Amino acid sequence: MAISANNYWFFTAPHEPVLIRRGDPLGFRLTADYFADVLVPDLSNRSVDARWFTILSWALMNAGGGWRHYDERDMAVTPGRDRESARQLYEWVRPLELLWVARTLTLTGDDARRRQLPGQRAVHRWLDESSVTDFGLSADQRARYRQTGAYGGYRVALRRLPGLTIAGVGWQPAEAGRQLAAIVDKKIGWKTPHFDKARRRSVERDDFWLNHWEGWNEDAGNDFFPERSDHVGPLPDDEAKVARRVLFGDGEKNATAAPQRNQLRRAQVAEILGGSTATTHAEQCEALSDGLEDMPDDQRKRLSLLPSLTRLADAGIEAMNAVWHALGDDLRVPMAELARDVSLRNALDELRKFASDFSGVSNAGTPGVEVAERFARSLRIRGSAAVLLSALVEHHQLCGGGMRWFVADGGHLTRNAPANRGARVSRYRFRLWGLARLAVQCGQIAKMPQALLDVNDAAVDGGDEE
Repeated sequence: MAISANNYWFFTAPHEPVLIRRGDPLGFRLTADYFADVLVPDLSNRSVDARWFTILSWALMNAGGGWRHYDERDMAVTPGRDRESARQLYEWVRPLELLWVARTLTLTGDDARRRQLPGQRAVHRWLDESSVTDFGLSADQRARYRQTGAYGGYRVALRRLPGLTIAGVGWQPAEAGRQLAAIVDKKIGWKTPHFDKARRRSVERDDFWLNHWEGWNEDAGNDFFPERSDHVGPLPDDEAKVARRVLFGDGEKNATAAPQRNQLRRAQVAEILGGSTATTHAEQCEALSDGLEDMPDDQRKRLSLLPSLTRLADAGIEAMNAVWHALGDDLRVPMAELARDVSLRNALDELRKFASDFSGVSNAGTPGVEVAERFARSLRIRGSAAVLLSALVEHHQLCGGGMRWFVADGGHLTRNAPANRGARVSRYRFRLWGLARLAVQCGQIAKMPQALLDVNDAAVDGGDEE
């Protein structure tokens, strides 16, 4: 039976729980992802801590030995070309990821709070209750952890940063990955596992690593964990040197291969961020729009849209937050009553101002820009705060991605999201905070840019999907 393009997408599209959890309240995600790929290629929104490059390289190095010995002895089989082999190999990777989460929670205590530790709530249960198995993950969470865990967050980087994995398939460490793995060995006093000569397909991967790494919760290397997001500083010299090379290259400006061109782009963006005096995200985007002069003409033209898009997006999110706060603890409030809230009225006036300044017509080739243009056009109207509020809510309902914060209901606005919605929203930030943090860790720039200091990036929280 022939499979249509639509059916192919339906059955093969990747599961995106993080995108849904974090949301896309204005429907700008496609445009934001385009600019993120232009400015910060080969990374994902969750690639924010260079220490995870090191830990995952070590996990892949060790997991490969167990997988090859117990599951696949045919050296011609590679996990990058065989889906079942990749699945088997990840079964060896996951317990090592989770042991690093458990190790960090155990040895850092309250200091673990602002570290990127995916699955930490489940692991807390596993640590606290002896009867809990599977690191506290439900069967559903365990199946999803390949996307929601650290490997899922850094998979793009492991595949695309030169030298991290062989042939860029994301599974077997290459030269730089092996160097990073050796750093972990030294830090925690690791000894390469001894695999039994007998081929035992029934081996339990979790038990194997718990038995081999008996000292996972001991003090060896007790200054070596995923880094706190609110304390950004350089990594140790040997680690920073390797990470800097894979992220930013060697400064060669005449590179022709795509990976090297992308290294140069990240280095250019980091240099502009590090040297900028901007105090707001929009000003930072202006500095990037002005400073990236050697881009292809079509990209330069599209990048000129970035500052006004950022102002529109930020004003839209501020107005959304103002609506949320105006709702207070009530589930359902008349729109006319909400429109009398002074803070909301001010936020709507600011939004209308930036909508009037925005025009995406000349950048029609930019992916998704028509959504932003339609949003701006709906707000360029004469009318009361109630009219603007209705336009904002209608756009959110029609174009927003993920969970709707609230819905219009017969002249009323009804709360639709959970009370902790505020902690789950992500602004449109084009991966700049993550790149700047990586650049500081690697010594590419000296300190975090002023405009990015107060960014609260949901990518670091690493909570479970519960």
